[in-house]
Amino acid sequence: MPLRNRNELKSFFQVKSHLSSAHFAELIESMLNKREDQFHGIWKAGQTYRHGDVVIYQGSLWEMTAEGEISSKDNKLPSKKNKDWKSVATKDANQAELKALRNELNLFKQETDERLKQLEERLNPLC
Repeated sequence: MPLRNRNELKSFFQVKSHLSSAHFAELIESMLNKREDQFHGIWKAGQTYRHGDVVIYQGSLWEMTAEGEISSKDNKLPSKKNKDWKSVATKDANQAELKALRNELNLFKQETDERLKQLEERLNPLC
């Protein structure tokens, strides 16, 4: 079943349209289900989270690793100090990875430029 964008889905539900169970199925399949997909967006105070749930907290992605359920109202905030949560991706980690990749690319470019220069020097006497 293809996933549809919002405008396509809205077109199914026009006045006097004849809806089928397939239309409702497409609507349901096109939406995020927080429980099944385990992504809850931004962490919320008072929310209960289960093992495997993923949230965004202070710009980082966190996965709940504790077994069972925890409630955020019990000060179970995602953090490195809280063993119930594991950092999946952070801004700082992403920046560090980008910097390392940029350095690798710069080194590769320098090596390529040097090889090209050596090749041109070898070919110049032949021309």
